[in-house]
Amino acid sequence: VFARAGIGKSAFLVHVALTNALRGTPVLHISLTDGHARVRSMYDEILTEVANAARATDIARFQVEIERNRQIHSNLDGDFGTAELSSLLETLATIMHFRPTVVMIDGMDAATFSSGAWRELAKDLSLRLWFSVRTHRTGETDTDVLAQQFDTAVQLSPKGADIALVVLRV
Repeated sequence: VFARAGIGKSAFLVHVALTNALRGTPVLHISLTDGHARVRSMYDEILTEVANAARATDIARFQVEIERNRQIHSNLDGDFGTAELSSLLETLATIMHFRPTVVMIDGMDAATFSSGAWRELAKDLSLRLWFSVRTHRTGETDTDVLAQQFDTAVQLSPKGADIALVVLRV
């Protein structure tokens, strides 16, 4: 998911994570920009909005299912790569018996992102990786070139009061 800062990348990832967690798929959400409490509150807010829109009456049951199938990790020091993810996954498996198959990494920067090692790790561990990648207003990021590093790539773009979802690669 590509977008400038503040456009909705994190919310997009939370929607994808909620869908997976509610289907019983273990999800790890790693934020490189927000603390644990902020990420958790995003999940709570979005779940409440979706439940209200669907007129769901048993939100507590959904919350329990999400808690069973989701872990949040915050890494605010800016240094997070495949070695750190491997170590975190090992710790979660050993200590918490939690083995995610979907991993959200929220807060990568387009200027420094390279998918090679991530692809290899995902294949080796049978993971589905989702990234939010921050682009910049100055146009220095060629999103078409960046999209080629991914199996699927979408861009969020402001259009007046709305946000457009542009599919770059499927």
